[in-house]
Amino acid sequence: MTQFPEVIIILLDVSKNMLCLSNQLETKFDSSKSLLLHFLSRYKLNTLSIISFDSICHILQDFTEDYDSLITKLNQLNLQPNDSNREMKLACEYVENYVIEKFGPDQACQIIMLTDGRSPQKQESQSIQFHNPSWKLHIICLADTVTKSEHSQTTSQILEEYKKLLNRRIPLSITKNHQKGVYTLEKGGAFCYLPYPHFKDSILSMMDIILEKYFLPCKGLLLCGQLRFPIKVYPVLPDVEYIHDIVRTLSIVAFKPREKLLGEPSIFRLWMFVDEEYDDQDKQVRNNYEYFSALWKCLRKENHVAIVWMKGDNYAAIEPPPSTDNQEDPKENDLFMYFTIYKSENGKNLLSEPSTSVTPPPPKSYVAGHNIDLPTPEHIESLLNKMSRYLTNLPNDAVKLKNVVEQMQKIIEIFSYKPLREHVVDKLHDVRIQSVEIENRQILAECLVTLGEETVSENDDDQLEIMDYEEFESREDEYDDDVDDNKQPSPAPINPLSLDNLLN
Repeated sequence: MTQFPEVIIILLDVSKNMLCLSNQLETKFDSSKSLLLHFLSRYKLNTLSIISFDSICHILQDFTEDYDSLITKLNQLNLQPNDSNREMKLACEYVENYVIEKFGPDQACQIIMLTDGRSPQKQESQSIQFHNPSWKLHIICLADTVTKSEHSQTTSQILEEYKKLLNRRIPLSITKNHQKGVYTLEKGGAFCYLPYPHFKDSILSMMDIILEKYFLPCKGLLLCGQLRFPIKVYPVLPDVEYIHDIVRTLSIVAFKPREKLLGEPSIFRLWMFVDEEYDDQDKQVRNNYEYFSALWKCLRKENHVAIVWMKGDNYAAIEPPPSTDNQEDPKENDLFMYFTIYKSENGKNLLSEPSTSVTPPPPKSYVAGHNIDLPTPEHIESLLNKMSRYLTNLPNDAVKLKNVVEQMQKIIEIFSYKPLREHVVDKLHDVRIQSVEIENRQILAECLVTLGEETVSENDDDQLEIMDYEEFESREDEYDDDVDDNKQPSPAPINPLSLDNLLN
């Protein structure tokens, strides 16, 4: 298993020709730095390395996720060329060996090459090919002046050589109607040939096109009951135009054991993360990481996958990565799930069982082996309301109360719903303090023990009975439970709570 969805390599041409003017104020090297700084200002997702090349390669920056220090280092970088040659194919071979040595042959990678636009070297007659077909190579050529004639023979020859080097479809001429250059955006990467002068706005716009096509993740919302997770999915799939559209809203519709997955995946595999930059103006999304983490841990613990419905009757499976020592309790930035889209004709098979048995399927549950419903706000409110009713009818409903508390304890334990635990424990403590019946206090003490709480011993009964009621009132004010001041102290009903209330 790879450590990153993809890694990024910047190949920076440092041959002598990069000292030629890019515009009236900057050299080609200066413009290249501006392009890189603009890229780093918008993309801070994966580990990145910068390698300079002419006829040989040098690692200017080993792989790092510290983008701030990378930007500082890049700002301070100056060009001191001593070689007129530069070999692009050799540089790509160097990068391939470098990445495989670091991460293995299965690691996805994107390479951005910034060069001077001259012809490839004569020995670079064979096309650049990577062992991993998912790799992408983007070449931005800051070329020299192109005459405004109908057809520039020199430029056509250069473009022809790039076409052979990349084995891609590339326009072979720059005419007076296309003076700003040519570019192509294909599955294997982008190719941009930009003739002099290279105005900053135009070259940064070109970098934006490449960013949005190949680098910036697809963003959307993952719905699970009443929970809403802002998520981002990448690597980007430039050849799958519908991907941005279908991930805007994803709905979990079922859970099933990993070994029972059926259907043929059409895309395998993408990575799903919480979108920490999500701007929720309506305040409808809260505690994104906490609940995404709870879902992650549940699926990992039970070896289950979540089946997701998407626009156009597309289906996908979400699953945590295989267990490793450093992922049992992942950090926020390291938390992700695999996201596999299935072909539409096979997608509904994800909901099917391989067995032909006519036995009706068991109720949907987050956790196999536990009779726990999907912990939506409605389900939690139902349990709290039951607890409220049983508290007012003790000791007759003692067994029912204990059963409800056990159900809530399972939810708390499996999903780490600490706010729910605190709310239930406080309520039971308050009712226990008010109760004058020793039997009722013993019942409530057993419920608190179920929740892992150390209760007040029965030796303190006298102290509880003579407790000043004003102290009880001040404690009640700490919560949102409405109590009628005209009534004697009695177990107060628990108002219906939404999940958002519990998270406050």
